[in-house]
Amino acid sequence: MKKPAERGDDGSFMRIEVISMLKLLLVSGIAVTFLALFVLIGFSGSPAVANSDWTSIPTRCTSDFSISLYKECLGPNTTSTAKDTDANGTVSAIDQVLSLPSSEQASVLTCMFDSCTNRTNRPFASKEESLYVVHYTFGLNGFTQLNRYFYLEAAFPNLKKTGRSFDVTMTPHVKGFYLNETSGNQTYAQVVTNVVQKTITVECQEGESFCDPAYFLRFGDIDFNDYQVDVLFNSTESLALNGSNVQFRKTWGTQSFTNWLIGMKFFFLFLSAFVAGWYIYSMNKLSSREQNVEQGFVMALALSLIFFNDPFYFAEATYGSNASRILSVGFQVTFFQTLLLFWLVAIDNLRLQGKENGVSNTKFFGPKIIFVAFFWLIMAIFYGYIKYNRNNDI
Repeated sequence: MKKPAERGDDGSFMRIEVISMLKLLLVSGIAVTFLALFVLIGFSGSPAVANSDWTSIPTRCTSDFSISLYKECLGPNTTSTAKDTDANGTVSAIDQVLSLPSSEQASVLTCMFDSCTNRTNRPFASKEESLYVVHYTFGLNGFTQLNRYFYLEAAFPNLKKTGRSFDVTMTPHVKGFYLNETSGNQTYAQVVTNVVQKTITVECQEGESFCDPAYFLRFGDIDFNDYQVDVLFNSTESLALNGSNVQFRKTWGTQSFTNWLIGMKFFFLFLSAFVAGWYIYSMNKLSSREQNVEQGFVMALALSLIFFNDPFYFAEATYGSNASRILSVGFQVTFFQTLLLFWLVAIDNLRLQGKENGVSNTKFFGPKIIFVAFFWLIMAIFYGYIKYNRNNDI
C-alpha cells in the first residue's frame, strides 16, 4: 500500500507528487491537436475575411481653404491676427486651427471643410501645375457593427509614369451620421474629436499609372452606419492632377466572416466546457489521496480555457460592448498566466523530487504567484492598450 504524503508542522505536503511526463505529453499533444484543428478549419472553411473596392467619384473640393475662411468659422466674437502668408493660405489656416485649444479644433475644422464643399470646386491655384493642396470629401455607407473595421488607402496618379517619391501631409476628418430619436432627423457626431496631421511618403514606380497606395485611416470599431470622410492633402511637390483624381480604396471586414467566427468560438466554447466537465467528473471519482497539485492546475486550466474561448464575443461583435472587450482581455491574460504557473510548479516539482526535506507551501508557491501576478498585470495593460488604441488609427 502506498504511503500517503507526509505533512509538516505548517500543514504543507513534505513531498508533492509529480504528474508523470506521459500525462504532460498527452495534455500538450491534445492542446497542439486542437490548435492545428482550429487553423485547418480556419483556412479551409472560412469565408472571405474582408472586401475591398475603390471609392467611386470622390468630390474634389479645392476652394479657398484660407485664413479668411478660418476667421469666418472662428466666429465674430473672437479675434485673430493671422494673415495669408502663402499663395493660397491653406498651410497658414491649418496651422491656426492646430494652435486652437483641442476643444475648439474639431468644430472649426468641420466648419471649414463644410464651407469648402458647399461653396465651390474651383482650384486653389490658377495653374494646375502649381496645385499643392487639395481637399477631397466622400461618403462611406452601409456599415454595421458586424463589419468590425474598415481602413482607407490613397493612390496618387502618376501621369508621367516616372519613378519618384514625395511627402504628403494629410489632415483627415471624419463624421458619423445617425438618426436622432428625439427630433427624427439625421445628425452627425465627430468621430475624430481633435485635429491630427499625418505625413506619409508616397512611392511611385516607373511605368505605373498610379503610385503605391498609402494607408492613412483605420477604424476598428464601427459605431455608425454612414460616415463622411474629409481629407486635406498638402504635398511637397506639385500635384499635377490634370483632370485626374486621387483614388481612395476602402477595405472592410465581411459580416459573413464575423458570423463564422462567432460560430467557431461557440463551437470551441462548448467543446472546452464538455472537456472541463468530463475532467472534473473524473477527478471527483478519485479520493483526495489520489489527487495531486498538477491535477488541480489542469482543472483550473480547463475552466479558464472555457473563458479563454471568449463567451462574450457575440456581444462584442454585435453591439461593440466595451465591457465584453475588457472581459476578453482579462480572460486571455488569465489563461496564459495560469498556464505559466502550471509549468513553473511542474518543473520545480521535478527539481525537488530528489530532496528528502520538504518545502513549505509559502516558500514553494509564494515566489511563483508573485512572478505570475506581475506578468498578469503587464500583459493586461499591454493587450488592453493595443485593443483600445488600435480602434481609431490615423
